[in-house]
Amino acid sequence: MFNEHLYHGTGKIRGDRMLSNQEMEISRGNSHWLGDGSYFFEEKLYAFKWISDMCRKRYPKEPHDESLIRNYSILEASILTIKERVFDLNKAEHKILFDEVYNLLYEMKKESADLCKSELSEGVVLNYMFESMNFKEKYDIVVAVFLRNTTNYKSINTRLGFMPQKQICVKKQDIVKNIIDVNYREDIASFQQQLSKLNYNAPISHLKTLKRNSIKGTHLHKKAYNMIK
Repeated sequence: MFNEHLYHGTGKIRGDRMLSNQEMEISRGNSHWLGDGSYFFEEKLYAFKWISDMCRKRYPKEPHDESLIRNYSILEASILTIKERVFDLNKAEHKILFDEVYNLLYEMKKESADLCKSELSEGVVLNYMFESMNFKEKYDIVVAVFLRNTTNYKSINTRLGFMPQKQICVKKQDIVKNIIDVNYREDIASFQQQLSKLNYNAPISHLKTLKRNSIKGTHLHKKAYNMIK
């Protein structure tokens, strides 16, 4: 069973509408990362980051925290479905299906005027899968983990060189229950502190250790040498 409490960042007017109707409003268009649907984050931090980024962009000259509270909301909702109806791009069998459809569309793009005009983004592929291949009859949600800040880790030797961001796109809206407003006012300082650390930077002392190890044959990225010369 997939039974999760997830978070959605949005403008206050739109958020009030969804609270009143107890129904999410769908984001549509191929530019959306996981295609058409209502979007949620597993972590409240990322919902906050979303509204914080939107607020800075739209109200750059206003005091940020006041403008944020006045104009933006974070909603929490329960998402309930069976595991078999989750299209999870972190699973090999589902990612293989996605890749096969991507390759199919890539070939079709050569002969399609409409496809030629657009990039084959994830949203294009998933919208095709759910609308033209009837994946909507089999799956209620799409789950994916996106890798953030990979360039910040290039100077260190790690297999965990990214910051994960899990997104959930709900395709069938009647599985979204109990939409409530989240009072995030008292969490703003904590969220901002976490966001300041979200973009990992390798400590200089660690890079010096890596440089010493490189004498013994350990790989050190060129960028790291430039940082500690």
